[in-house]
This record gives sequence, structure tokens and C-alpha cells, in this order.
Amino acid sequence: MPERCKRVCNGQQVRPINDRAHCIANQMSSNSRIVYAREYNLGFPGSRHLHPFDGYKFSRAWSCIKRSCPSAAKHRHYRPLPATYELLRRIHTEQYLDELRSRRVLTRILELPNNLPRWLLERWVLRPMLWATGGTIEATRLAWEFGACVNLGGGFHHASRDRGEGFCVYADVPIAIEVWRRQFSLQRVMIIDLDAHQGNGFERIYSDDSTVEIFDVYNGDIYPQDRTARAAIRWDHCLTSGMLDADYLGIIEGSLPAAIDEFQPQIIFYIAGTDIFEADPLGQMGISAEGIFRRDCLVSKYAAERQIPLVMTLGGGYTAESYQLVARSVTHLLAS
Repeated sequence: MPERCKRVCNGQQVRPINDRAHCIANQMSSNSRIVYAREYNLGFPGSRHLHPFDGYKFSRAWSCIKRSCPSAAKHRHYRPLPATYELLRRIHTEQYLDELRSRRVLTRILELPNNLPRWLLERWVLRPMLWATGGTIEATRLAWEFGACVNLGGGFHHASRDRGEGFCVYADVPIAIEVWRRQFSLQRVMIIDLDAHQGNGFERIYSDDSTVEIFDVYNGDIYPQDRTARAAIRWDHCLTSGMLDADYLGIIEGSLPAAIDEFQPQIIFYIAGTDIFEADPLGQMGISAEGIFRRDCLVSKYAAERQIPLVMTLGGGYTAESYQLVARSVTHLLAS
């Protein structure tokens, strides 16, 4: 690994899991880009006590990445613009966007107490999600141009056309697909969703669209258990709580390459949720930090080998370690 990409958070050196994982990491594109803005941070004083999501994991991960790969962070970093109302309408209904003016609707989506003032939710939650959605749109353009791009946010996979839920307000990936569909002549788009939760929002959006196919590996014992949306999953891997690294990675290695080769997508969107981590209170999986790193390496490797543009978004992650897990994988993606 290059000297400039040697360090990670807490001053500890990044080390490969084993020789095989090190080879995988080195095969990642050295031309990868990253999209991030400080406006991604969400939450307000005391919000950590109301919801387990770490709204500052984005800036924490970015700080680690800058220390680990200062040159890549300087020269391959792009700052997005927030998504506009016109862009949101590429997917969301006007009625739904109007409903977001309601404090009751917002607190239901965000799983927060309904006595919070709307201005606070607007400033500290909705606005950051608009920036992150704009980040996914920009990351799609960059991935198409350079081969791979990480949006250090996004992956709001529970949001559908007319409804938000599960801390997801805007369907960032579908919006990005529709923004660029015509310009890039997208006829085969693959969403690889490896968040611990079923990506029911995106699945509902593309239930009748054969140009977008979904590979979803999730814990079927937990939220959302959406049977209607599940019918839209082309490659459906419904797991049980507590699954460990060997079985989990066996599913990825045994099924994902064949799915990619069968569908032959023109671009891949990857929801890289860290809520599969063994300590995550919501994901209830048993995957180690090493397993998460290996998973991310495998997805990147499969896309790079086939020269398929890859857009990576963060998805969920509800532990204090989440930002470190993200930073480690992104550091390897940027390493050259």
C-alpha cells in the first residue's frame, strides 16, 4: 500500500485481512473519486439520545480518509450541490413532497418524537439529506466518467415515490438514475443492496421496470419485512439474525458474480450499509469489521474486473464504529 495511504483513524496502520484480501484491495480502481460536503452532517444537540444513527459519521469518516490518503482526498474530492425540488420530482410525487411540510409526517419518517419543531427538522435533517441526495447524483456522473465513485452519504433505500420511512426521506439512487438515464442511455442498471435491512423503497419504485434489477442481501427477521416490495427483488437473499462472516461472504462470492454476468449492467449502485456489523443494535447480524471490509473489496473487485462503473453509497450504520468501518473501505478504494 502506498505510504501516503498507510494510516487510518486513531493513528493505526491499515492492514490487509490476509494476502487474498490485500490483492483484492489493490485491484480497486486508482482513478476512484469521492463526493462529500460538510453539510451532510445531520442531527441536533441531544438527537443521539432519540435515535441511534450517528449523524456525524460522514465528517468523522472524511477526517479519517483525509489523514489516510491526503493526496487522493485533495485531488479526487468533489463537492456536490443539494438536490432541487425539480430533481426530487423525477421520482417523488408532488403530494408526498407537500406532505413533508408536516411535522407529523417528518417525525414518523425519522422515527423521532412528534413534538420537535419543524424548523429544527428542516435545518438539521431535511437539508443534509438534500445535500446527500445531490451527492449521489454527482457521484453517478463521476463514476460514469472515471469508473468508480463513493458518495460519503446517501443510500436512503426505504424511501419510495409517495412515502418515506425508516429514516429515509428522499430516494437518492432512483433520483440519480432518472437524472442520468437519458444522457447515459441507461438500459441495464443494477442495485446491489448489502445494508442489513431490505431496501423496500427502491424495490417498490422499480417493481415494474425491468431496466433496473436489484440484488438484495438482508436480515429478514427485522424491519421492514415488506412482502410486496420483496417481489421486485431479482436476486433475493433473505437471511436470519446472527449470521457470521463465512456464511455471509459465501453468499456474496457464490451469487453476486453470476448475477452481474447474467444481467450485464451498464452501471452498479452499491448500498454499503455497515449495520451488518456484529455490534449494531438494529441490524442484528454477526459480521465482523474484517468481514465488512472484505465485502466492500469484493463488490469493488467484481465491478472493476468487468469495467462497470460503480457508485457506492453508505446506507445504514448505527454504532460508534460505523465511521471507521466506512473510512477503512473508502481508503482502500482510493489507494493507488
